[in-house]
Formats: sequence, structure tokens, C-alpha cells
Amino acid sequence: MKKHIAPQDVVNFLNEIIKTDSKAVSGLFRIKYPCNDELANHPTVQTSFDEDTKDYQVAMLGIINGMFGVFKNGPKKNWGPIYREVDEHNNTTSFGLVQNTKKV
Repeated sequence: MKKHIAPQDVVNFLNEIIKTDSKAVSGLFRIKYPCNDELANHPTVQTSFDEDTKDYQVAMLGIINGMFGVFKNGPKKNWGPIYREVDEHNNTTSFGLVQNTKKV
């Protein structure tokens, strides 16, 4: 069992398992589930607000990113460290690390 894990470890793992079963992994990461205000206001878990249902929603990546915290400043302020890349059908194609630097 690993005692410490970094965002890059998670990205490597997710990219490994998406090659094993892209349909299952992609499906899990597409799901957004309604959540309460307390979770929606958690300082590190990323959530979204659905204008149609008027509910906050949380997804798997928002929870995973919540474990690592958010950038305190920079162009990606309040973002988590991991992103999900998708195709035109919203299927996950890969995961990566968010770059929180200004383009020159």
C-alpha cells in the first residue's frame, strides 16, 4: 500500500486504467450527481451548479481533486491539479496535470 500519493501518480493510474476499459472509466467520470450545499461549499472539492435543476452537482474528478486542494493563485486559481480531456462526445480520452502558469 502506498503511504503518499501525488497528483501525477493519480494521472498515471487513470491513464493506465482508461486504456484497460475506456468505456467504463469514461462513463464514471461523466456522471455528475446532485450534492448538498455543504459539499458544494467545501474549500477544495470542485462542484458545479445546474441551472436547469437548480442543484449543485459533484463528479468523481471534483472529489479526487479535492484531496489535493486547489491553486491559491495564478491563472488557474481555485482549480484542482488534475484535468480530464474529452472528445466531441464527452468521452474521456486522457487525464493530465493542470499548468498554472501564465503563457508568455
